[in-house]
Amino acid sequence: MKITDDQVQKLLSLIEAPKDMHVKLFGKYDWLLDTGASYHMTRNINLLQSVCDMNPILVGMPNGAVALASKHGSVKLNEKLILRDVLYVSSLNCNLISIA
Repeated sequence: MKITDDQVQKLLSLIEAPKDMHVKLFGKYDWLLDTGASYHMTRNINLLQSVCDMNPILVGMPNGAVALASKHGSVKLNEKLILRDVLYVSSLNCNLISIA
């Protein structure tokens, strides 16, 4: 499930203008907005609500490595913004929000 334009605007309103090409959301956990990611992903399974097993899929990493995702769930960023179908990828070193 892709994030909507309205949700992107809400996310961007939470942060200052980026000083470089990487937009980063700060809070209790860091989230990166990623135009190259196909899925929302987290490295922290404790952020996920309603965790479900799924058929494993391979996820390409920026460094060319491949990781496996076999669980997904929802992440509540605030009272009005919930990311659904967030993949759990333990080998990530950040959390990603996929934007088109």
